[in-house]
Amino acid sequence: MDDDREHGVLMECDIVKRRNDTVLRVAWDGDLRLIHSGPKPASCRRWYFSLNDKECMKPRAIDVQLRSNMEMVNLHYPHHVEGYCHGLSAGKVRIDWAVGDCAKQYPFYNVGDSYTGLASTVRIVVEEECNFVKQRDDTVLRVAWNGDLRLIHTGPRSASCRRWYFKLNGRECTNPKTIDTQLRTNLERVNVHYPHYVEGYCRGLAAGSVRIEWKVGDCVNQYMGYNVGDSYTGWTSTVRIIVEEVNVENAEKNII
Repeated sequence: MDDDREHGVLMECDIVKRRNDTVLRVAWDGDLRLIHSGPKPASCRRWYFSLNDKECMKPRAIDVQLRSNMEMVNLHYPHHVEGYCHGLSAGKVRIDWAVGDCAKQYPFYNVGDSYTGLASTVRIVVEEECNFVKQRDDTVLRVAWNGDLRLIHTGPRSASCRRWYFKLNGRECTNPKTIDTQLRTNLERVNVHYPHYVEGYCRGLAAGSVRIEWKVGDCVNQYMGYNVGDSYTGWTSTVRIIVEEVNVENAEKNII
């Protein structure tokens, strides 16, 4: 990236939010640096996300600040900045990663000499997620995903593989087992999108808000012989996450 600006938008991207009742997760990965310079005893810079030209305030801003009183110390540290934003309507959302003044910039801090992404890859990661409010401790969640998936084989190995899976509150379900599906193919240039339905039950979740994510990543044995390939989720179609809270007795009939 190699950007030495102290003010302004450093990166931007667009996402099409599909629903009004979901939450956006945004994250930034890369390295940051701040060298102190100027008459005041310290310098400060703030990196932050803006969504549709406004910082997220629900629940709070998604940002990080660096403060330094060290002159001529040119150290670049890796950073991961992540947060969730509620209340965004369905439709196009512009996401900006910017740098600017700290919350208490004046009169306490100099601007200093900041740098973003020294000779390295930086990433903005955006996911649309839904929250579900579970009413009781002694119930089971049924989650399902319906849509189309595709995997094209690419790379030097004999086949490619990708895995799609649910996470609940940041973890895969293990009670009774993971809720996932895998695609493996050795067909190159075969661009076929197949409908899929993935469903499972998860025990042991306490009452309250449950964050539900549908993700894609490595297969279980990814590094034993598979390429990543070229995957695609939800080509020009409606995809759905279905969440239902059910009594244990009803769930037991379907859990094997």
